[in-house]
Amino acid sequence: MGRTRKTAREAKLDGTDRAKSVTNRTMEHVAKPGRPKMPSTLSPVAKTLWRKIVDHLDRTQILNSIDATELEMLCRTWVRWRNATAVCEKHGESVLCHNAKGEVTNVRRRPESTASIALGKQVLEIGAKFGLSPRDRAHIDVDLPAPSAVPEGGGGTAGVIGRIGGGRAS
Repeated sequence: MGRTRKTAREAKLDGTDRAKSVTNRTMEHVAKPGRPKMPSTLSPVAKTLWRKIVDHLDRTQILNSIDATELEMLCRTWVRWRNATAVCEKHGESVLCHNAKGEVTNVRRRPESTASIALGKQVLEIGAKFGLSPRDRAHIDVDLPAPSAVPEGGGGTAGVIGRIGGGRAS
């Protein structure tokens, strides 16, 4: 047998009444539409990415002023991913471990390799919230620009990020 249902008064007192939950779901409509302000603390590469993504998303008209925090996280995470990937490309994915005699005793994954994998997943996850891949855009209900307005190379995460120096569009 299940729990007894709360009365309307009890639900209102503990904040679980339907009227309050409907209000919470519609909070995004209270946000000021438009381009969020770019944080001044971003690195130059992150600022370039910010501008590219905001320009891309501005055409879809899905940006709000409250998107600044997640956009900042996306840009900072992408820069960290890019740096970790660059270390792996330069030094390899693994590290040789030596004993006191200088003999190789073990091969371990480079910490930057592990970080690159985790950061890459975070970039894709945050980018998905903004519909930066074709699959994610299919789940967002907005009027997209005409095909002629989409920049060359597509408009996915790889397309937007790939047009920034050093990124890959694959």
